[in-house]
Amino acid sequence: MIQWQAPWSAGQRSGTKLAALCVLCMGFGVCSSRPRSLVDRLPSDNEVGTWTRASDIQLVTGLTGLNGLYNRIDGAAPKYIDRGWVSSVYATYSDGTRTIRVTIHDMGSSVNAQSIYSFSMPAASQPIPNRDNAVLDLGLAGAWAAYAYVDRFYIELSISDKSDAALNAIELFTNDILDRNR
Repeated sequence: MIQWQAPWSAGQRSGTKLAALCVLCMGFGVCSSRPRSLVDRLPSDNEVGTWTRASDIQLVTGLTGLNGLYNRIDGAAPKYIDRGWVSSVYATYSDGTRTIRVTIHDMGSSVNAQSIYSFSMPAASQPIPNRDNAVLDLGLAGAWAAYAYVDRFYIELSISDKSDAALNAIELFTNDILDRNR
């Protein structure tokens, strides 16, 4: 008796099954194109209005050294470290007249991200419309700041102006960054 054998190995069949499962998951929306790194969470040039990067992106993954967290935020590092800090990315954008600074911290878990958000909540704040995880800092004299969290990320933004246009810009940036998780 002759026994039929498939022309591929057990390993190839397993890989084929995995590929089919991935295709099926994408069809149901289970797999996603979520940002895979901190840098992926940053808007590209001209993605939010006419804002473009005004400097190189800085990725901080260590505590000490020239590019370490302690050197980058002089004195404020413990509040992040105590709540699970893993890494951060810093970027500055400009529209020609104003500057927005964006910092995104990977806090390791959603619990840690929510913890630093709650700990850092400004005394005078208001929610960003239609968001329960983002606020504007109302206590700054000549600028706007926004704070938010999503998944394991804690997000800080500031803009060098306190006009209505600056308020609109910081809300747009915050929403763009938050929506990258969907």
